[in-house]
Amino acid sequence: MTDSATETDDKPGSAEFTRSIRKLSIQADTVDDAFEDAPGTAVLLCRDSSSRKWGPKWLNQVSMQATVPSDPSNALELVRSTTPDVVFIEALLVGGNGEPIYKALLDAADISSKIIVLCNGSREISAALGAGAFDVACKPYEWQAISHRARIAMRLKTSQGSLAASNEALSEAIELANNARETLRSQQSFEPVTGLPNKSKFIDLLRRGMRAMDRDQGSLAVIVVGFTRFRLVIEAMGQEQADRILTEIGQSLGECLRNT
Repeated sequence: MTDSATETDDKPGSAEFTRSIRKLSIQADTVDDAFEDAPGTAVLLCRDSSSRKWGPKWLNQVSMQATVPSDPSNALELVRSTTPDVVFIEALLVGGNGEPIYKALLDAADISSKIIVLCNGSREISAALGAGAFDVACKPYEWQAISHRARIAMRLKTSQGSLAASNEALSEAIELANNARETLRSQQSFEPVTGLPNKSKFIDLLRRGMRAMDRDQGSLAVIVVGFTRFRLVIEAMGQEQADRILTEIGQSLGECLRNT
């Protein structure tokens, strides 16, 4: 136990705590910025010439830049590499296994784009919705209306991403608060340099020991170490060297107690 402690504003770990708080603040600002009305991206996978012509034009009217690949058969690789907000894909496009390509896009765990399926009739609409498509459109395609629905899909995707980021930031904040609580509890009970109990902790341990001694009819050994005059070492050798010596003393005393 030490009978004095040097109080400073720069507690051990306080700098790291401050950096963590600033990091969380930056993350929160990033989450808020994600809700701003930013431009979006889309990929149009179809062979319909009218859609390839008018789709990008109307999407551009709602601030969405559309990519129209010449060969839509490699849809999975394209979507993975470009990570668009929204994917338009014809229901008639099928892969090598004979299954609609949009199903492969929906089943891919690493693809978060909203999938809108371009259908020819009610059967394709039912199949697409049953597979989990975000939305469908049926011929004749009204790209003015479809583009606005795509914008809604993009905003939903952004909101979901922001919610996930908020949850992650909240988890980090809770962990940081728990760590800070433990650090504060330790600082209130132990000397920051030596790691030995401070005065209040020593008195608490002494009371517990005396109660245990009375209860178990045992004995109690008490070691009190005073470092009040250690300020002379600080003046002679400097704070850094003094802290190093105090740390070694604390470790040695702790080891002695554990081996007793």
